[in-house]
This record gives sequence, structure tokens and C-alpha cells, in this order.
Amino acid sequence: TRCVVVHNHAIDHNIYSNYPSQRRIEDEGVIDIVNEMRLAGSKPRLILQFLRRSTDKKIILRDVHNLVQRPKRERRTASTVEERLELVLRSFCSSEGNSATVFVDDKKTAQTIAVLSHQMHRFFEAFPQIVLLDSTHNTNASRYQLFSFMVNDVFGQGQYVQHALVENESHACMKDVILAFKKGNPSWDEIRVFMIDKDFSEVSLLRQAFPRATVLLCWFHVKKYLRAEMAKSEYGGRYTYDMEKVEDSVDMMIRADSRASYMKVFYQKLGQLQGDVERVWQGRASTSRKQH
Repeated sequence: TRCVVVHNHAIDHNIYSNYPSQRRIEDEGVIDIVNEMRLAGSKPRLILQFLRRSTDKKIILRDVHNLVQRPKRERRTASTVEERLELVLRSFCSSEGNSATVFVDDKKTAQTIAVLSHQMHRFFEAFPQIVLLDSTHNTNASRYQLFSFMVNDVFGQGQYVQHALVENESHACMKDVILAFKKGNPSWDEIRVFMIDKDFSEVSLLRQAFPRATVLLCWFHVKKYLRAEMAKSEYGGRYTYDMEKVEDSVDMMIRADSRASYMKVFYQKLGQLQGDVERVWQGRASTSRKQH
């Protein structure tokens, strides 16, 4: 057996400095700055420029991607759900303007976790008059519900202004959600309308917490309810009324720009519906006479 101890390739400082082991960043101060840049939304190429200026290493873009992924891997190494949650919330709150609130019950179990970003706060400050409430069930393994506040921007697009994970939609959890929202948005008193879905059960709590706001049921659920009611046999069945007329009436009343316009549409469509009932009733009476 023979051992060759002489390199069979070119050797110089430039080649050595390009080795991965020499490009590795180990300065904790630099790593912390890179992490802050990542949280602020800096692009990898901008981070690459910073590293090349602040170190004497020949960093490449692949090194930046590896460095950015390191904090994410460290968060995933947390052994329990509580530890991972703490890491995520601390990372979220490290960005200026972001806030998170955790409410626990008597057993020290998290029952409500509310998060509010700086951008969410800006959206609410710009469009505070109408707030929509939405809930999504069973969002994680613990079967928590996601309860969200939303506004419409100038383009008519929905924008979230708070997210909250709640154990359930109990009075205590809803009280936590509202408390966190009011704490994060001092201009909450400018809300004039809340739009809710049919499953929201704490309407009285909402009215108590926001006395100047009117609580309305989402028009989608109103139309769905009317369709279901009109199809019932006690009201004559699904062919007694023209459902398209009813839905058109609801749309017109929603878009009414005054009380007078609203009532005009209401009474006009009410007369049409009464005409439908009389027409169907006369048709049934005529059929009955022919049979006899």
C-alpha cells in the first residue's frame, strides 16, 4: 500500500476560501442581523450583499438560503407544542408593530390566542366602519377554531384585521377575542356595523362590547334562509314563489341608498309575492274543481 502526500491539483488561497467550510458563517451577531433582515422581508440577494460587505468570506447565494433556513429548523426542533408556539409567537412579535395575546383558563391551558400584525392595524385604521366576522372550525389537531375579523378595502377586497385561535365559541373565549381586538385597535369605537354568519351565538356580547355598532346577518345567509323557508310545504312548497324574484329583492334592498328606497323595494316586491301566492292558489283550486 502506498500513500501519496502531494496534492495533484493547484493549491492557492482563492481555491481554499471557496470551500464550504470556509464560507460558513459562525458569528452569532451576523446571524442575528440576517435573521432580522429575513423577518423584515429582505430578499436573499440583499442579504448576500450585506454578508459580503461585513465578512471576508466568499459567500454565494446557496449559503444565504442555508443560513435563512437555519432559524426555521431550530424552531422545528422544539420538543413540545407549547415550546414551538412560544418560538413562533416570539418571532412574530419581534417585528415592529406586531402583537400577540394569549389567554389561559384556570388550568393554565391556552383558550384564546389572538394575533395582530402591523399591516392589519393599518387596514383597520383606514376602513373601520364595517367589520365582518368569520370562523373556521377544527383548524389543528387540538380542534381549535380560527376566529377572524375582516374589513373591505377601497377595492372591495376583504382584508383580515385580526386572527384568533379559540378553544370554542364560548362566552369566555369570545370575550377574550373582543378584548384583544379593542386593545390592539384604539379606534374600535368607529365601528358602525358587524356582519356575522348564522352560527355566531354571542350576539349579545358583541352588542354590549360595541354599543354604537349594529349587528347584521350576512346577506348570503339571509338568502339561503329564505330559500329554505319558501321550500317548506307549510308555505306552499318551492313552486309557490318565484325564488329569483325574492333574491333580486334582497339584492335591491341591500343596495338601497336610503330608507325610502328600501321601503319602496320592500312593498313593491311584497305585492309581487302576494300575486304569486294568489296565482298558485287559483291554479290549485281550478285543478281541484276539474278532478271533482
